[in-house]
Amino acid sequence: MNEGKTMIWAAVACAAGLMAQEPQGAPLQLVPPGPRPERSAGTLNRTYQRRKVDAVSHDREGIAIQGYDVVSYLDRKPAKGRTEYSAEYGGAVWLFATADNLDAFRRDPERYLPQYGGFCAYSVSFGSPVRADPRVFAVSGGKLYLFFDSAVRLVWEQDRDDSVAEANTRWPGLHR
Repeated sequence: MNEGKTMIWAAVACAAGLMAQEPQGAPLQLVPPGPRPERSAGTLNRTYQRRKVDAVSHDREGIAIQGYDVVSYLDRKPAKGRTEYSAEYGGAVWLFATADNLDAFRRDPERYLPQYGGFCAYSVSFGSPVRADPRVFAVSGGKLYLFFDSAVRLVWEQDRDDSVAEANTRWPGLHR
C-alpha cells in the first residue's frame, strides 16, 4: 500500500511542478512497468474490515455524482444537471442537463452509469473507495471512470488495464 501512496504523491508532486529537474520531454513513469506487486493476506483482508459504501456515490439529498449529467460525458463535456430533468435509479437521483439526455438515460441507464458507482476508479483498485471529482474523468471502452483529481487520473492512465482489472475484482466486496 505504501507503493500506492508513493505513486500518488509522485503524481501530485509532478502536477505541482516539484519535479522540475526532469529533462523536458523525458518520459515520466509513475507506475513501475510489469505486474503489480503481490499483496499480503493482511492487505487483502483489510478491505473486509472497512465500512462498505453505497453502490452509488451521492450527497445527503441522494443526488448522484454531485449533480452532473452522466449522459453528457459521452461528448467529453460534463455538464451540471437540472432538478427539472431528474430520474431515480439505483438508490440515487440522477440529474440531467437536457430532456433529451434524461430520455436517453431512461432508455438505457446501464450504458451511462459511471463505473464503481461514481467513486474514484483508482482508489477502488486499492480497496478504498473515495468520492470522486466529477470534473476529472476518462471514457475508456465506452465506460465512464471518475477520479479524485487529475494527478490520480494520470497514474491510472499509465496502468489502466491492471487498475481496471483490480477494481473490477474488488468493487463487489466494497459496496452494500
